[in-house]
Amino acid sequence: MENDKVEKNPAGRIGRTKEDNGRVRWLSEREDTQLHDAISKRTPQHVPAFDLSLNTGMRSSEQFSLRWPQIDTDHCILFLPKTKNGKSRHVPLNAVAMEALRILKQRHDDLSPHSPWVFLNESGEQLRGHRDWFEPALQDSGVPDYSWHCNRHTFASRLVMAGGDLRTDPKMTWRYSHLAPSHQQRAVDRLVPAEDSAKTRKTEGQSATRSATSSVVAIRALAI
Repeated sequence: MENDKVEKNPAGRIGRTKEDNGRVRWLSEREDTQLHDAISKRTPQHVPAFDLSLNTGMRSSEQFSLRWPQIDTDHCILFLPKTKNGKSRHVPLNAVAMEALRILKQRHDDLSPHSPWVFLNESGEQLRGHRDWFEPALQDSGVPDYSWHCNRHTFASRLVMAGGDLRTDPKMTWRYSHLAPSHQQRAVDRLVPAEDSAKTRKTEGQSATRSATSSVVAIRALAI
């Protein structure tokens, strides 16, 4: 459609199968390098899009609908007015994400400086997605059983393993918490007031242990 070869998507009315959202697949360092190399060789202009995805955890629909007014480079943050759950949220930007946006802004100014869209195609119009360029690069890379949506899992997994917090999304917190058990333990420890904790350690050690274990099991059950 973008190349004016067809007037409408012939597969547009075909229903999509629902992805198994319980599956957690993230990139290893080796696979990350393989995929970056493949994108760089095939479509180097899209490397910043891949980097931004890996370092923000945004959904594809959120990322490719980004407009420049949503990005606050002074405070290293971007604003999503409406997410999948219907709520707005702010996304912090690390150094890699900021560099990706810098490159995208330079390309934007060269192609279509008056366009509000962050992601542009070769014609200077809005780039609406990743499939045309990401899937061929993925095949070239040899990375198995991976998809663009898995970038979100990669981001969340790395964040948790680095000691980060996903408290803004409790479901995701518990989904990835097995990657950082000490972080999980600190989280449940905060549920016990300091004075109660001190008293419990002195008089009810074994009972408290059983109670805490039951609480963790109950919370996990709620997350499932």
